[in-house]
Amino acid sequence: MLPPEEGTLEHILNWILYVNDDCSKYMDFLLCYKYIDISALDLLGQIYEMYQSRMLSSPNLEALHSENWKIGVFLQKWILIFYYRDFCPKNGPESKRALHLLKAILRTFCKDGNLKEAEELQDTLSIAKNSPPPNTSALVITTIYSKSKAVDLIPYYTPVQVATQLTIIDFNMLRNISEDELCSLGWDKKDESKSPNVNSMVDRWNKVAMWVATEIITTVEKHDKRKTIKWFLSVAEKLTDLKNFHTLLAIIAGLNNVFVNRLLEMKTLGNKSRQRKNHLEILMNTDNNWGNYRERLKKSDGLVIPYLGLFMKDIFIVLEDRPKTHNGYFNFVKLRILQQVLSQFFRYRTQVCSFDADPILIEYLSLLYIKTDKELDELSQNNQKN
Repeated sequence: MLPPEEGTLEHILNWILYVNDDCSKYMDFLLCYKYIDISALDLLGQIYEMYQSRMLSSPNLEALHSENWKIGVFLQKWILIFYYRDFCPKNGPESKRALHLLKAILRTFCKDGNLKEAEELQDTLSIAKNSPPPNTSALVITTIYSKSKAVDLIPYYTPVQVATQLTIIDFNMLRNISEDELCSLGWDKKDESKSPNVNSMVDRWNKVAMWVATEIITTVEKHDKRKTIKWFLSVAEKLTDLKNFHTLLAIIAGLNNVFVNRLLEMKTLGNKSRQRKNHLEILMNTDNNWGNYRERLKKSDGLVIPYLGLFMKDIFIVLEDRPKTHNGYFNFVKLRILQQVLSQFFRYRTQVCSFDADPILIEYLSLLYIKTDKELDELSQNNQKN
């Protein structure tokens, strides 16, 4: 049976807990319920109310046991994954009340004879409380090189080495972005207090694109300039192999910078290099709602760094108008879209990166020397004259 298209919180919970047989749907719902203006306290209160109502009205004890087992699994997943988000007393009065209500549900489970479910919930709560908070540490880099150029890297580092270290940097930034931050839409308003990590990753993307343009335009010798363009094409191809689509698109943007494209070296790019560039552009083309990229993403396993901008776009479309219908009911079609987007994002940001960091190269790639648009414009025009 398909979930309802719209309804109250009770409607969707009834489907999730009593009709649905796929426990993975629990996680999907828990990822996104907050973003349709439901608090943890509201959600727990509705579950408690529904549980008590069924205990009083149903004569079928065997059916009740199966239903209570589902509630137990749902609560276990909630506690284990989102304890620090929804139940940690340090978050304030709302989380404290949610934790008290959760403990009340545990006591009711015991009183009603659901001893196994109550014991498992208590164990899960103890594990969650004693686990360290989610990792929110940022990658800290000190300053050594600020004026190095990409052409200087070519003799010492292969494109795959550079692509690997770029991926490590992106991974550290991606894992610090929570679903709460992404769905706050603070990044749309440039509200640093609500979305500092999203804004940092977006700024980083823009900086990489400008770095590519800066390195190509500021390289003096024509031979070295062509060499730098081809080098960046190789780095982009290695990023594709590593499934780092985020920085891949930044490098494509840098290669397509208006000041780079006016250079003679770019206009006279050889057929082989032009084909390589076209192949990368086709993959990240926006046609058919990023159809090629989305298809590649579906087929990608292991460590993947998705293009953050597309997640931002998809979430903005859903949350720009909160998923409620005109009569105040929740729009579950929109909710399911949000579930899919956030489930995918959660999977990517909780991956494991096993690459070894090169401190010197990481440092250089974290700093990146760039010029302004005005400076690049002037240098590009001077290149044309020469």
